[in-house]
Amino acid sequence: MFTPDEAIRANMRALREARGWSQAQLSIRLRATRLCTWSPSVVALVEGGRQRTDRLSDVAALCAVFEVPLVALLAAPDGLALPPLDRGGEARVVQPSTLALAMEGKAVPFDLDSVPDSTRFDEERVARLAGITREQLFYLLYDVFGTFDFTALRDKRAGLVASHKHDDTEATTRARRGHATRSILAALQQRIDRDGLDVAVQRGKTNLSQWLDSMKAQEKEMDQQ
Repeated sequence: MFTPDEAIRANMRALREARGWSQAQLSIRLRATRLCTWSPSVVALVEGGRQRTDRLSDVAALCAVFEVPLVALLAAPDGLALPPLDRGGEARVVQPSTLALAMEGKAVPFDLDSVPDSTRFDEERVARLAGITREQLFYLLYDVFGTFDFTALRDKRAGLVASHKHDDTEATTRARRGHATRSILAALQQRIDRDGLDVAVQRGKTNLSQWLDSMKAQEKEMDQQ
């Protein structure tokens, strides 16, 4: 089983050799895209596993010169191995098409029971505050906000984006998350008061099912390319 980096490396070499290109010829084509600066020696390092291929611009350049979609660079017969969600946990396996869809901003499969313990604790606490089950919270969030990821929604509304550095103290961060949680709970309660809990949950479940069906169709289409 390959990691994404290993899959890209193996497929990059196979695609290069299938076209009869030397490492120097691939380097020329990559540099011509102005997305990648790999010299022939760097190409050799990458193919030999001595340099990673995790820069998005480099991957984009590979797709461009080989004229293949991202899923072709990620192709791996046994799926892709990703790090565990929790320290000490088991590695995860995803299909190349799933990762390719995610990088295109499209829907991907989800597993409610696979989220880290810290996230599950937050969701269960909020569900108790709202007087509903965690499963009901899951579908209600989707009905109201179009997402089932409470933690990401809360931190976004709190202005806590993972890619940005924050100088807040721990107390300030807690306060911002608390305010965001209360605003989410208020919005959920408004929806329950307006439509009723059962109706809102069922609507969220139906919409999510339709979304997943659409995702599966996209994934199948990419697998056939």
